[in-house]
Amino acid sequence: MKTQGQRKIEWVKNIANATDHFKNEFAPNYYSLLEGFYAQHDGPYLLGERITYADFAIFQSIHNNTKIGASSAFLQDALARFKAAFDARPNIAAYLASCDA
Repeated sequence: MKTQGQRKIEWVKNIANATDHFKNEFAPNYYSLLEGFYAQHDGPYLLGERITYADFAIFQSIHNNTKIGASSAFLQDALARFKAAFDARPNIAAYLASCDA
């Protein structure tokens, strides 16, 4: 099992040109690992209804992966609910809209 540091190194290596391995194996495996944690509570956040710093970090990692070509279609139930809830937060939605403008 890879450590968080190893995951970051893998992500940095793929910033300029995400490999098929990163998009089709690494990111889906990462999402599957996260799904196990998020599925432990009714959510949508890691600890249930209360948002934590960890949720911001996880959202950023999913967003960053999407920006370099990894599909969010690999997100399973709990993680997809988490992303939808985070996307719906007014300040996050406004920030994302400003990035895409």
